[in-house]
Amino acid sequence: MKVGFDAKRYFHNFSGLGNYSRQLISDLSKYQSNIEIVLFNVKKANSNFRVFHKSKINPLWRTIGIGKSVKNSGVNLFHGLSNEIPIDIPKNIGKIVTIHDVIYKEFPNYYPKIDREIYHLKTKWSLKVADKIIVTSNTTRDNILKYYSVDESKLLTVYQAVNPILYEIKKNRNREVVQYFFYHSTFNHRKNHINLVRAFGLTCQQHNWNLVLCGAKGNAFEETSKEIENLGLGSRVTVKTNVKNEELFQLLADSSCFVYPSFQEGFGIPLMEAAVLNLPMIVSDIQIFRELTNNSGNYFNPNSPNELSKLMLQISSNLNDYKQDYTEILKKINSQFISNQLFNIYSDLL
Repeated sequence: MKVGFDAKRYFHNFSGLGNYSRQLISDLSKYQSNIEIVLFNVKKANSNFRVFHKSKINPLWRTIGIGKSVKNSGVNLFHGLSNEIPIDIPKNIGKIVTIHDVIYKEFPNYYPKIDREIYHLKTKWSLKVADKIIVTSNTTRDNILKYYSVDESKLLTVYQAVNPILYEIKKNRNREVVQYFFYHSTFNHRKNHINLVRAFGLTCQQHNWNLVLCGAKGNAFEETSKEIENLGLGSRVTVKTNVKNEELFQLLADSSCFVYPSFQEGFGIPLMEAAVLNLPMIVSDIQIFRELTNNSGNYFNPNSPNELSKLMLQISSNLNDYKQDYTEILKKINSQFISNQLFNIYSDLL
């Protein structure tokens, strides 16, 4: 079985979609010896896998133009890893697409109009032509059915695996004396850093925990920084940007509680990373987080800093009282389990 993958984000994106692509392909290579992996990239790249690229840079190659390379590669199947299937993939090649979310439909104000239109057209086309549609959560599945007309039988939920480094860190965990809440995500408005900072400010004088925020600079970074300054929290809130995975995972492992205040997610890999480390969590009361925590989390209205602050105070005062069982969800994000799911999906199309 020879499977081709859209590898633009595999090579060039170093956050969510890139991590998803690299982990999925790595796990397939490790656990599925019957699969030959072929990557399609916009330019030449070094890799242990066979890579097809365009000799002359063409920004539209992934949308229309890649089909000739796919045909010449001899792949049986093509898997678009980020909501997109190129227009000119030959008809005799099986087509799979991963749809991560349709948040641009749920929260259109977070996206420029032109971006919303492009996302919509690409997703609509992919849903139409894909033989199988992988969704990373039942929540995303429900949202697709809400906004698009699609054959429900084509939708298959396959969760995301986390970086295996986390399992090694868990074995050698050495908790720091300083206790702190931790959140890592790009500083975008949808990620809701502002309300987290405000919530921390409401009760931080009643406990000695700090707050650590990690993530790439986005459209809410300056506003978040100013809010920290305005509330006089500079000595209690640490902000780190451009943090490499090793440091990020260690900061997560050494924390006392993971907080996830996001307004909406298609999955929520940071939540799963915290689950691997068996951390207590405080999470937004949104459908995806209810799904991933099996309704056993500490939930708050993401629009209410007051609700969040009360939970932060409770956990910092009585940490040992908060026990959460992540057994079931950890089974579903097991790398070998997921690679087996994918192998079965690919096999069904051949």
